[in-house]
Amino acid sequence: MDILAPTVATFNNDEQRQFRLWISRQGNPKMEMKLFDLMTGEEALNYAELRERMHETKSIESYKKLRTRLLGRITEYLVLRRLEVDGNKGSNALAMISLCHHLIEKNVPEVAIEFLRKAEIVAQKHRKYEILEVVYPNFIACADELNLDIEPILERAEMNGHKYAAMKRLMQAHARLRQSVRKSRRAGDLLDVEEVLRTVKRNFKLSSEEANDPSYMLEYVAMFRSAIISGKDYIAFERFAKRIYWRLSNAKLFTEGDKEYETGFLFMIAHASYRNRKFAEAKMWLELLETKVPDHTIMRSSVFARYISLKAAVASYSGDNPSAVKIMQNALKARNRIAEIREVLNMKLNLAVYFFQAEDFRKAIRMLRDLGYDDKWLEERMGKEWRFKKEMIELIVHYELSNEDISVKMLQRMKAYYSTFLNHPVYTRAKIFLEFVAVLIKDSTGVSNGNFRSQVREAQLGWPGYKEDIQAITFFCWLLSKIVKRPYYEVLLERVREDVDTDM
Repeated sequence: MDILAPTVATFNNDEQRQFRLWISRQGNPKMEMKLFDLMTGEEALNYAELRERMHETKSIESYKKLRTRLLGRITEYLVLRRLEVDGNKGSNALAMISLCHHLIEKNVPEVAIEFLRKAEIVAQKHRKYEILEVVYPNFIACADELNLDIEPILERAEMNGHKYAAMKRLMQAHARLRQSVRKSRRAGDLLDVEEVLRTVKRNFKLSSEEANDPSYMLEYVAMFRSAIISGKDYIAFERFAKRIYWRLSNAKLFTEGDKEYETGFLFMIAHASYRNRKFAEAKMWLELLETKVPDHTIMRSSVFARYISLKAAVASYSGDNPSAVKIMQNALKARNRIAEIREVLNMKLNLAVYFFQAEDFRKAIRMLRDLGYDDKWLEERMGKEWRFKKEMIELIVHYELSNEDISVKMLQRMKAYYSTFLNHPVYTRAKIFLEFVAVLIKDSTGVSNGNFRSQVREAQLGWPGYKEDIQAITFFCWLLSKIVKRPYYEVLLERVREDVDTDM
């Protein structure tokens, strides 16, 4: 399998520029750079065409060696860049281990042991049990060369082994749950949330050590989040996450090395507050998150892309849609900071919504067309529900642009394609909404009918315990705006502020 081409394809323009700058300092290997430039040029070249352009390589074997050298350069660059980005989280411990081996080979054991000790300290500080699982075998293997007392090392290795085994078991269970959630989303099916939660509680009885470990508890709470939000019960999750966070915080269990775990908690709580329509509180939690992460490192945070998206959403639903547009546009301009394509796609979809709320429908439709992937790929990667929302937004935008023929065709296709998906109980209101849109498209004057108005108002309610979903409200408010003949964004802001349960 050719891994060079897809690796090079992940570099955006800024990353290409940074790589060229880095490699120019490594002795300026001209042939590797020529091949890299050909692979990143505007003209798409296949394997044979690339080899033909590389006249300096006299044979297939020499061309293969050139590709191997370029891949080696790229690998070295990416590893060094990742260590620089993640150094504050303990990942540079692995680099210290490699340096330790180098120094032992060069017969400088007194320096080697210092780097191995530093690796242990850094990994312990950031609770990187998986890295310590690499550190201790190296201590043990090098004990003779480094003249170390083996017993304390074996004790620390055994203690870490227990922590790593517990974390590994939890992470594996969470990974299986996330996969189940992804599969259900793609198929439009539902998980039995209550059964999932019972299974989690039955299989993971927290010890006092685990309950007081921020890294373990973040993964534990995140696993509950994966289960709970699949049923959209953000209220239950908000209460649960706050309870765990405040217990850890009040007991001062978040240390200097636990920034990534604390910010993980803060983001999840802020997001749940937003989904529960408590926008001022969501903003407060985001501001608290910002105080925990210095300005120059927030872009390196694992929650950066989601934090930016949430900050924009809170601004928009708080009545400051221009700020939401600006936040999202600036983030998309700096895409080299956002590696995950899922987050980029979510940002583009959200920006299309903010353009729509500003009644800039042409920018909204351009943004939807700029997603860069066909609908089948989007469904496979993002899920059927995501694709449905994207197409629903697109249909509405076309309607606002008076592209009625396109709207009618999209409506007919969506009804046929999503028929099974919309029969699931959780998507009942989506099905009703689609039927209302069909009525509107057929006869826009009929929406002022009193009976139709009552049906729309009733359909957007009905979730007990203030569990009304903000995304469902967003769609239904567009219909209400047509009924009352008022700007959609005004109607939306009024509606999201109604019946919010702040007693948590």
